[in-house]
Amino acid sequence: MQKEALLHQPFICMEELDLIRQQFRRSQEWTLKLVEGLDEQYWKQTPPEVNSNINWQVGHITTSLYFQALVCIGGSREKVKNEVPVQEYISLYKRGTGAAERLGEKPGKAELLQAMATIFQEVERALTEMEPGALNEPVAVSHPLAKTKREVLSWCSHHQMWHNGIISLLRRLLTGQSI
Repeated sequence: MQKEALLHQPFICMEELDLIRQQFRRSQEWTLKLVEGLDEQYWKQTPPEVNSNINWQVGHITTSLYFQALVCIGGSREKVKNEVPVQEYISLYKRGTGAAERLGEKPGKAELLQAMATIFQEVERALTEMEPGALNEPVAVSHPLAKTKREVLSWCSHHQMWHNGIISLLRRLLTGQSI
């Protein structure tokens, strides 16, 4: 497109909070696209090239959504606590845990996807209720990389996409196919 033509295009500005919500939805949709149709036989297989598995990646995304997008922003967590064994999941999927460790204790595909859906639903509700000015507020709970709610929310959706890349690599290694 010519420079002059660009000058005459309407300027479209998305509100920052709307952009953050959209990034969360897209990250979540991409995770689901990568894993929903994948046979459960692949979920706990740990290729030596990656030393991870899909179960751990999805569990880690799930607990990260809970911590970063609910705990750190001070969102309500009662529904999640009533429906998801959050503390158990954190012990299985937090940073530093091994993907191939405690496989028998880790939930299967359906349970893990339901937990992620429950947490994501609460994240969406919290983001819908959030006022734009709240993005400048400090995080409610200390975070190693973020000082404000804006920073933690931005990091969280980027973090999920990074793990989506690992899931995509695992799919290719395990099935020979990618999306």
